Amino acid sequence: IIEPTDTVSTKELPVNLFAPNNVVFCIDVSVSMKQKGRLDLLKSSMIQLLNGLRPIDKLAIVTYASSTDLVLESQFVTDKAVIIELIKDLTAGGYTAGSKGIKKAFQVARDNMIEEGNNQVIIATDGAFNLKKGDRGILNNVESNLKKGVKISVVGVKNEKWTVKSMTAIAKKGDGNYIHIKSYEQSKQVLMDEIKTNSRK
Repeated sequence: IIEPTDTVSTKELPVNLFAPNNVVFCIDVSVSMKQKGRLDLLKSSMIQLLNGLRPIDKLAIVTYASSTDLVLESQFVTDKAVIIELIKDLTAGGYTAGSKGIKKAFQVARDNMIEEGNNQVIIATDGAFNLKKGDRGILNNVESNLKKGVKISVVGVKNEKWTVKSMTAIAKKGDGNYIHIKSYEQSKQVLMDEIKTNSRK
């Protein structure tokens, strides 16, 4: 891939202040994300973030429910209109298989590493991870990927209080943050703030 040489800044991310980003969204599209407008809330948040990204930033989208799918292959953010349509088309249904989704997202992030950049997986879900049983391997996976240079942050979308503990554990282990999205107003800036924190030069 020929890297874009253009140095177009956005209002949010001036090129001289923020390193390039390699962001992989890992999105829970299981059936509960349909409820309470969760997926719509997440979509609006992702679109807000996308609008602030630059042609030197890369974005990929992995979804997980009954299966894990690479919806958007990692690419430089040069055609926002196409990516926005993809985000708008996301639909929810099926049961949750979170650990597979995370594995795939990390793989995509590693395959598209930006040296000296911010390489980050953002997982968005309304659920929890069972770190004692089925998803026990997640923390080891998070730890080994951090050593390879990929951070992880966890976005809770209108999630219940009991889910916070496992979400926070994953984010801490992956040198990222746990972020809660509960309203449109608040969703506008939370993802961008997280990217800024991690890509500041």
